[in-house]
Amino acid sequence: MSSPDLLRGVAGPAGPDVSMEEIDGRLAIYVPKTEQILCLNDSATSVWRLCTGRRTGREVVVAVAAQYEMDVDAVEPEVRSLLRELLVAGALSMVDPEA
Repeated sequence: MSSPDLLRGVAGPAGPDVSMEEIDGRLAIYVPKTEQILCLNDSATSVWRLCTGRRTGREVVVAVAAQYEMDVDAVEPEVRSLLRELLVAGALSMVDPEA
């Protein structure tokens, strides 16, 4: 997807070379392609764990809203922003389910 629809695309780790280390329930993600280390807070860690390659971005938003007992419209901008950051950093891939 050249310009992925972050809510329609299926979100998953960018590849086997992306490595993770859990520290006190939070994740540090190393992306060799960009040589970045991403330190995720609790809510970002929850989002990352939902990005299994089986859920769309929209399904991730709905799951986060349910987990935090919040309105979907309230969490969507934050989840969308995080998905974009993870995608740009090379940690996440988005696949068009219709491709």
